[in-house]
Amino acid sequence: MFRVNDKFSFENNDYVIKEFLGNGGMGYVFSVENQNSNQFALKMIPYINASNDDEYRSIINEWEKAQLINHVNAIKYHGFNDGLTSVKNPFLLMELARDKTLAEFLRNQNTLLSEDECLGIFYQLIDGIEAINAELVHRDLKPENILIDRGVFKISDFGLAKIAEDKTRTKTFKGWGTPPYIAPEAWRSEKNTIQMDMYAMGHIFYQISTLRHAFGNPPNWEEAHLYSTPQPVSNLNSNISPKVSQVIGKLLSKKPIQRYENWQAVRDSLSIAKTNVGVNSSVIDTILRNKQQRDLQREQEESKAIQQQQLVERKTNLIKFSFRNDVLEPIESFVSEFNRISDLEKIKNVSNLSGSELSYQVNYGDRWVKLNLHLIRESDNLPSKQRNLFGEMVNTSIAPKLHNKLILAWGAIENFEGKGMNIVLVESNIDEYGDWFVLENSDSGFGLRNKPRPTPFAFSNNELIKEIHNVGVMHIYKIKAVPLTGDKIIKFIESSL
Repeated sequence: MFRVNDKFSFENNDYVIKEFLGNGGMGYVFSVENQNSNQFALKMIPYINASNDDEYRSIINEWEKAQLINHVNAIKYHGFNDGLTSVKNPFLLMELARDKTLAEFLRNQNTLLSEDECLGIFYQLIDGIEAINAELVHRDLKPENILIDRGVFKISDFGLAKIAEDKTRTKTFKGWGTPPYIAPEAWRSEKNTIQMDMYAMGHIFYQISTLRHAFGNPPNWEEAHLYSTPQPVSNLNSNISPKVSQVIGKLLSKKPIQRYENWQAVRDSLSIAKTNVGVNSSVIDTILRNKQQRDLQREQEESKAIQQQQLVERKTNLIKFSFRNDVLEPIESFVSEFNRISDLEKIKNVSNLSGSELSYQVNYGDRWVKLNLHLIRESDNLPSKQRNLFGEMVNTSIAPKLHNKLILAWGAIENFEGKGMNIVLVESNIDEYGDWFVLENSDSGFGLRNKPRPTPFAFSNNELIKEIHNVGVMHIYKIKAVPLTGDKIIKFIESSL
């Protein structure tokens, strides 16, 4: 590692470390000076593993693109050392910006900026990122990566995503950002697009305008980006017109297709905002503000619907995993072991584990055991009537429960003789996977039946809607709920085959 006053040679120039500037996102930063008294910034970078040729080539390609960028609002890179040559410390040699970062600037700002002040910064950042995006996607835009040099805002750290090792970032990084600025689609995919940079820049514009992050400081950044909808900027800073606020809101759209196609379109929209100064400006502002509120409400509703859908999908996947892991795995292990040992007829299995109706069956000659599982939906609630606060009877429904815990799924294990048991998955206090129970059902003798059912037997799904509430009570059926184990399933198969 370099220290102040250290000397080194690089690309036919001699340098001396002059000053420690700080600790950046990937490593330490120093000011350096060459023999001609020209000053630069030197940023230490993590060790680069060159053993993987493809990965190393990718890093070099990224760096070569970054070197091509030459714009007043983008930090100029002057050299890249991979640490494999005479200078063993990997580093970047780049333009020195003597002033603070945008993050420091915003922290020291005590009053909200005017619209003109905000736009002055916006245009500089647009110019800089436009030049960068002509060569590559930044992937990690944030106020800490925007430097200020004598009033000029300069975007830095572009082209460094592939240089950074996983250990230098959160596990969510993977080449596309820091959690407060990661676009919704980036949490699901590692494909990098200019629209991801637009989303991050939208958050930066929001912070410049309001001196706060659009989502505050949420406990879960992924959920915030996927489901939360920020207040319009004009609601938090009266200096910002509804039109400018609208532009920022469009940059923050959840869907990439709803953002701008390119940076010129962003620039044009901001320029149009400044023309709203005629006699009808107040009327226009009112219409735009009302439109923003409607858009905000619609996006909140859409985000809520998406969140609900994704929660259902997550719940469904957890149930299917639990069914495969806790119920089917012991059966498949038994079948595999049986078929390995048996020289006679083999056990065959057939499964359908897609959709909300899961099934599995084992066949041995003309004998069989089948399992089915039904994922509980709202339609499985038991219709009921209750009195409201005014004493009126209203229609309602009762969600199926077992031992006062919501049921997630239910089904049955049945054989060719009509014998069987019900299986029930209920919510757990410990984890999201739930707890399995088996219902051992038989006739109780309290009811008169023309044709007694075999013992034990399984209720159909339609019967379970009513009968699940009668576990452990005096009834025409005797229903006993006990924890389901793999041994219990295997014993039932053994007795059936």
